[in-house]
Amino acid sequence: MNHLIQLCRIAPQCVRILARREDLSGARTFLSAPTGLSSPKYVTVALADDGSLAVAYLPKGGTIQVALGRLRGPAKAAWFDPATGKLSLVDGSPFANAGMHYFAAPGKNGDRESDWVLVIEAGQSASGRKPR
Repeated sequence: MNHLIQLCRIAPQCVRILARREDLSGARTFLSAPTGLSSPKYVTVALADDGSLAVAYLPKGGTIQVALGRLRGPAKAAWFDPATGKLSLVDGSPFANAGMHYFAAPGKNGDRESDWVLVIEAGQSASGRKPR
């Protein structure tokens, strides 16, 4: 639980996304057919209404494809290790907010498990700070 709190401190809009119970059909269109170990029925994704933040939980690791065009601007992507609470910037960040992009989980996390959280933050966040 402490690491979830840390994730929400890193990306404050995460709290708003996780707290709201709404139709996530928009978020589902952000995630395309994953490859490798991930499957749409296992990946959980949330997308802020304004396109400023996307969060995807991959409980089995693998690779997912996301529609970066759904974001409101160029975006930095990072992998959050739920075991250690560390955030690692994805090579190539920032990414243009156009087209589809594949993101591959880094392998085993700090607990030697496969689960990871992909955090994609675009443009100016609601907190007024630029993405990390």
